Amino acid sequence: MWQGIPPLRAERHFGDRVVQCFRDRRAGLDALLCDVLERAPDSDAWVYENQRASYSQLDDRVSCLAHGLTINGVTAGDRVGVLLANRPEFLEVILATARIGAIAVPINVREQPDRDFAAFSEAAAPDAALRCRALPRQRRLRQPLVR
Repeated sequence: MWQGIPPLRAERHFGDRVVQCFRDRRAGLDALLCDVLERAPDSDAWVYENQRASYSQLDDRVSCLAHGLTINGVTAGDRVGVLLANRPEFLEVILATARIGAIAVPINVREQPDRDFAAFSEAAAPDAALRCRALPRQRRLRQPLVR
């Protein structure tokens, strides 16, 4: 049943810009995942080709990836370059970086890896970069995690 638009409030963001925001909203992506995990842990979080993952499974994968990022020195505020196609791992990386307070910086997989990754590195100044083994060989970064 449609309840209408939830209550809004004016908030100051991006310097002095005032924008209308939902008054009662979660603090971030990880809070959204935790909220859904409490309500429906066995529901499908994603379906990709012939694979499925529940919210519980997604949370486990996100926790493992967040731990891996942390033990490799990624901390809150670090920028993590992400070279992934549209696949479940992209969602997992975005959620894992959010969980530890890092910032995911997606890299377009259609760019020329050698030339454009250098330009990306200079412009975005990532603190780390991730690759996905499912990408074609020429699209892979030399190291899975580069500090």
